[in-house]
Amino acid sequence: MVEDFEAISSFDSLATCDVTIVGTGPLGLALAHACLVRGFRVMMLESGGRNPDQQANALSRAAKMDGTAHVPLEEGCARVLGGNSHLWGGRCVPFDAIDFEKRDYIPFSGWPIPYAEVARWYAEASQFLKCSQSFKVEPIWPHSDAVRFDTIESWMNDSNVSTHHNSWIENHQNLTIVTRATVTDFVFDENVRRVVAIRATDGTRTVEVPVRRLVVACGGVQTPRLLLAVQRAHPNLFGGPEGPLGRYYMGHVSGKLAELKLAVPEKADTLDYMRAETGFLRRRITLTEAVQREERLGQISFSSGNAVVYDSSHRSGALSLLWFILASPLGARFVNAPLRSVYLGETKPAVWPHLMNVLREPIATISGVWSVYTQMFRQRPKKPSVFLPNKDGRYTLYYHGEQSPNPENRITLSEEVDAVGMPRANVAFNFSHADAEYVASAHKSVEKAVKELGIGGLVYSVPEENRVAAILSQARDGLHQIGATRMSDDPTTGVVDSDLKAFGLDNFYIASTSVMPTSGHANPTFVGVALARRLAAHLTGDLERHVDGAPETLVQNDVAVAAMRRFVGEPSENAVKVLVTGASGFVGRAVCDLLRSRGHTIRALTSRRDQADTREDGIEWRFHDWREDLDFDRHVTGCVAVIHLGAEIWRTDRMERVNVEATRALVKAAARSGVKSFVFASSVAVYGSSKSPRVDESSPVVTAQGYVPSEYRGKANVLAYGRSKVLGEIAVHDACSVGAHHGRQMNGTILRPTVVVDEDKILETTRIGRAAKEIGANRRVNFVTLTDVAAAFVWVMEKNYADDALPGARVFNLSDDTTPELTYARLYRKLEALSDVRGLRERFGAPRQCYNLADMLRNKRPSRRLPLGMMHFPNDALKATGFRHPYGVEDTIARAARRLSNS
Repeated sequence: MVEDFEAISSFDSLATCDVTIVGTGPLGLALAHACLVRGFRVMMLESGGRNPDQQANALSRAAKMDGTAHVPLEEGCARVLGGNSHLWGGRCVPFDAIDFEKRDYIPFSGWPIPYAEVARWYAEASQFLKCSQSFKVEPIWPHSDAVRFDTIESWMNDSNVSTHHNSWIENHQNLTIVTRATVTDFVFDENVRRVVAIRATDGTRTVEVPVRRLVVACGGVQTPRLLLAVQRAHPNLFGGPEGPLGRYYMGHVSGKLAELKLAVPEKADTLDYMRAETGFLRRRITLTEAVQREERLGQISFSSGNAVVYDSSHRSGALSLLWFILASPLGARFVNAPLRSVYLGETKPAVWPHLMNVLREPIATISGVWSVYTQMFRQRPKKPSVFLPNKDGRYTLYYHGEQSPNPENRITLSEEVDAVGMPRANVAFNFSHADAEYVASAHKSVEKAVKELGIGGLVYSVPEENRVAAILSQARDGLHQIGATRMSDDPTTGVVDSDLKAFGLDNFYIASTSVMPTSGHANPTFVGVALARRLAAHLTGDLERHVDGAPETLVQNDVAVAAMRRFVGEPSENAVKVLVTGASGFVGRAVCDLLRSRGHTIRALTSRRDQADTREDGIEWRFHDWREDLDFDRHVTGCVAVIHLGAEIWRTDRMERVNVEATRALVKAAARSGVKSFVFASSVAVYGSSKSPRVDESSPVVTAQGYVPSEYRGKANVLAYGRSKVLGEIAVHDACSVGAHHGRQMNGTILRPTVVVDEDKILETTRIGRAAKEIGANRRVNFVTLTDVAAAFVWVMEKNYADDALPGARVFNLSDDTTPELTYARLYRKLEALSDVRGLRERFGAPRQCYNLADMLRNKRPSRRLPLGMMHFPNDALKATGFRHPYGVEDTIARAARRLSNS
């Protein structure tokens, strides 16, 4: 929901929001989306409106700019829903490992968190920004010791994040966005440890908005400006008046110093943009980490493009005509002001040379103009910039490099105030001589490499002695706003800690590119979004429950999970022959696949004759009809372990034979044969309908001696199935005890899974009727994902024949309690938020008690016992063995949502 500040009479109803975010730019929206996915209520305040507004942007204007290297703040800040994504070109590039290191040749470098801790959120950042998830490509030329040709940048189809995320922005029931609300101050508790409210105004009315957790995400300049204003009333905050707040302000040093002249001009197309499903990709030239350290160079990347538009010496009629268009009043309609100034240059060149270029080769000009027109207006999606091949194979080599942190580059406050009474910012921003020197040196490394590899050479625009001055004369930024609230492990050198929480405050965080300690060579937005996604996980308690490379996944990511992910991905050091019953079933196939990947040899029993004729490497298929044959000795002979999955689920007339008698016969045959590990698939149906919502392994099970209908509120076949599983469990216990008495120890494990699902089964839940959705909205989702179930069966199987195995038979619930309060309503909200598909969720959502009442009426059995949707099956006992869900049901939900998006 998006509401204007003026339309909201009271903010009291929003006091229960879990997170309040100031700013709706790419980082703020990425943070909000990740919080919504996790079930949080979110409020966002935006200083601007739905559309760009000069009056709102005027609030950003600086009082004083010390230096000429910074664009006007009102051009570098966008106060509007979507924030600076209205100005951003959509270029996505990740930071590299070296960016996070402390480098003695880059002053004040080093991040308090390692590269891997940020890189594991790159996949989520790519998904949110809808850009490529890979930033590597086959190199067009071989690498040298100094230069790499395999890195790319990804350009979004639509860089305005508020546009391509419009659906959930407008409709998510847990999101409220308030526009025309400028935050001017914080209200603290008596100890100044917590922010209890923020003051927001539209210039006419000022209100205090209560907050529980506060995140400021209003850009790399406006964020420190707001904090500096707060610091005036509370001087000890943020390191004090002479502390780090506002200092170390950075951008990037960029420009052009040379042209790349190709030895083979026909290869120019390799320098052009490449189409991809996510948008456009472009190759970059980067320096190896080795040469950076050896030559003491900052991070830098190079890309090739057209000759400089405003420099008529390019002799291109098409480019000169493009200059005429951009220099005219129509130019502002085609590109934003900062980019237009790049094309037009700082000074207006002579018109006559450009006119001569247009007239000199009219046919080539017309052809080039048509190409420009096609690339700028007809092509969808539109190219980030025009690329025109030329006969000479000469292309401008643009550089984009790191600016060193400098405490004297800073944001301070003026006594001048804006229209809502906020002190305006003073900006001191310049590039150092050292920054220009390393850029000049980096060109030499590239020049040497392209010559040695036969690619071509560099043609410089200025002699060597003037290159540093030329770099400094072009250096200008203010769009990439980095560093003024930097992250540190020391409050004397940073404003926030590694969790982006402000030092000295318990509930205040910053989601901004201003937290980055160094700038690297990459536009900061992509990495900023990755940091925002990481912050969302921290705020919602899921930071330690995120699996690398699995967007939207909330799985415990502790040491045990890391070990479990290695477990499912690596061969076993002690592979054995395993008998698997029910091997062709839903769970059986997943178990067989994991066993085979672990290196085990499988003897697979199936009651399907067609499956028994299948030939697969590592699997010996055998047919067995349990209703006719209870002789299992021939099957267990030579096997070290048995995983017993086969069962009759639906037909009560077959359950005694298949689930009870066959299980007894199989487990006895296994004990006689010397099998060391026996794993039995039971079910939470053994508990029937519990009287307590918490059901652990010590809870009562249904009566084994006979059918007692009152023990289950539901269909008779489910109670019969539960009873047959209880009898099967007894058989396993007996066989393990008998084996121990005869010196042939067989260790057993009984797993009681909840509802096993994969992507298809989750998507099936979205197709139930509207009435069922409304009544069952707050039912507990007792899902456990198929891949985790397979991992659990193989995990306990291998534990049972290990040297330190515990004797006898043990019983474990197999549930997914990483999201214990997941309901169907939350499931549908997650699917909608992740997929942008509407209409999945219920409209009003009956309380869980209504579902309980409806269940009683449907089954005509009022009782104190609870239906499945009100019961919880803790997983603690299985976790005590060291098992963790390697993926978790959230991963399956996320993959199901991606299928929805693509359907």
